Amino acid sequence: MLDDYKIYRCWYDFLNWTLKKVDTFPKSVRYTVSGRIVNLSLDILEEVIYCVYKKSRQVKMESINLKLDILRTFWRIALDNKWISVRNYEYICEQLNTFGKMTGGWLKSETSGQSLS
Repeated sequence: MLDDYKIYRCWYDFLNWTLKKVDTFPKSVRYTVSGRIVNLSLDILEEVIYCVYKKSRQVKMESINLKLDILRTFWRIALDNKWISVRNYEYICEQLNTFGKMTGGWLKSETSGQSLS
């Protein structure tokens, strides 16, 4: 059932990429910045799954949008500290923007009463 939702597949794939990428960060930030990136990414996955199964989704989708903005900031910190390349950062921004648009579209359909499920 989850694989029927493009938003789930998109985030699942990005999460797997993220797990591999943060593993290359310096050990000194493993339990701080990279840990927060992973935790936020996992939280978003949990909230997407919640949204797939529950009818009241608006609060969770708003939470996803907030976490995406926080995640953007942590990735920017990673770029500024040269833990990721500019090319990686561009990919990350593209993925987060795409996912944000998907979430925004889903939220808009929820608030207008036209659920996507």
